[in-house]
Amino acid sequence: MDMQILPLVKEIVMEKDAAGFDPEMIKEEKIALVAHIYPDSDFKQQVDVLNDLSKIMKNIIQIFLLDEDAVRKYHEFDISGSPTFIFFYNGEEKGRLLGKADTKTLIDFISNHLLEMI
Repeated sequence: MDMQILPLVKEIVMEKDAAGFDPEMIKEEKIALVAHIYPDSDFKQQVDVLNDLSKIMKNIIQIFLLDEDAVRKYHEFDISGSPTFIFFYNGEEKGRLLGKADTKTLIDFISNHLLEMI
């Protein structure tokens, strides 16, 4: 399944290969969500959730969607299942959510971690 860059939030960066992604990109963003979703029957639905999230949290969060190659290359994310959502604040991992999620669940996940920061 071909992935594409979606012009949302700031954008959802969908990587077709690990060459186009650098973990330093996360450190450049104050708030970031790294997602890995295996391209199975739930893939489109979970990408739609990320699109909804990006519209709601416009200009607040950068979302990175990593493919299998990026997951293998960047072991520091320690992703072992799909879907996995990792919340970063100022370049540091602050929380993980494993399993399918709807938009409200991701908003609550991000909001709870942001509240812990203040």
